[in-house]
Amino acid sequence: MRVTNISAQHAGNRTRVVILVDHNVEYRAARVSAPDRIYVDVQDAKISSQLAGKILGVNDGVVNQVRAAQNQVNVVRVVLDAGKAGDYSVALIPDPYRLVVDVFGLPPAPAPAAGLSTPTPPSSSKPQNTAAAVLAVPLAAAGGVASNRLGANGILNSAEAATGPLVVSSVNPRYFTDGSGRAVYLPSARCPTLAPAKEPHSTVTRSSI
Repeated sequence: MRVTNISAQHAGNRTRVVILVDHNVEYRAARVSAPDRIYVDVQDAKISSQLAGKILGVNDGVVNQVRAAQNQVNVVRVVLDAGKAGDYSVALIPDPYRLVVDVFGLPPAPAPAAGLSTPTPPSSSKPQNTAAAVLAVPLAAAGGVASNRLGANGILNSAEAATGPLVVSSVNPRYFTDGSGRAVYLPSARCPTLAPAKEPHSTVTRSSI
């Protein structure tokens, strides 16, 4: 028995390699890796002199090439060097007798769903608390000065957070007050929105410090 011809044809996502033999044969097929290849051993066969040492270039993405040789005295080995190949099948078909090797390409990657986008991670920055930059100190009586002045090191003594919206003090316009009777010191450039001052009904003597 002789192996007389080898051909390849690509259609869709499949490459078909046809190994023509002159009568019914036994065969064994397997797949090995590194590099990926599929081989078919035709038993009790001789290779035609026209095929010996020949390489059939395919290069369709599924199969790169097909080569055949007399692997043993009575075994012809046909090797398919695979590209991006998935499953494969081998069948013997009569009239005329031929081994048909179908190699299927890898399925395409699924397309991303329409309308979906990659979520944006939340920002790690945190909003600043402007109330933390507002400090309140006791307000001096009319004509006096604040009882808690800056110390020698420039740090305000006994400071605590303001408790309400700020208005210009009616006692001393150099200060703001939160409505609790205390003057408010603003050490930060970022200040809350100030409400307009309410003038007292009584006349107050103003002095500067």
